[in-house]
Amino acid sequence: MRVAAASRREGACGARFLRVAPQRFPLPDATFAAALAFKVNGYLPGREARRQYLRDVGRLLMPRAPLLLTQYVVTTEIIRAYRHEAEH
Repeated sequence: MRVAAASRREGACGARFLRVAPQRFPLPDATFAAALAFKVNGYLPGREARRQYLRDVGRLLMPRAPLLLTQYVVTTEIIRAYRHEAEH
């Protein structure tokens, strides 16, 4: 696990950033007061892996802590339109 300290610029608030192996969180329960996850869910292989990821994130968050989880939603209609455009 690598830890990178936030920059000393104004507003950094002493934040720390962790880079860990995918789907492995070597941290104790209730470690974080909040969490951000950008486009992670779509890259996990299969429904059970996504469920386990969310369980682990829930385990790492303190009770009632917020989680900002973002994900692109691409409908079948958009995929068809993209393919049609690519063909022409």
